[in-house]
Amino acid sequence: MSDMNAPREVFVIKSPRAEVLQIAYESFNKEGFDISGYDVVLLENEQIWIVFYQPTDYPVGQRGSLGKKGFTVEVDKTTYNVIKAYYSR
Repeated sequence: MSDMNAPREVFVIKSPRAEVLQIAYESFNKEGFDISGYDVVLLENEQIWIVFYQPTDYPVGQRGSLGKKGFTVEVDKTTYNVIKAYYSR
């Protein structure tokens, strides 16, 4: 046991991004999706946060569905309300 290394930081989600991801996940979950098997991408512009759920095994450049659907949630930066939630490709 004395040979154990200290834990190392792998990933940090800073506020307010954590709240945005939680809000988006609620919309994702309402659609009946299971988070396992999805990569989560967080984008932003001046007015909105865009959370994109993409199947992990989705080939780069693929257009259209391979079985699992992508899902996008847009969240307003001021109100933290979901603006749109939709299937994406």
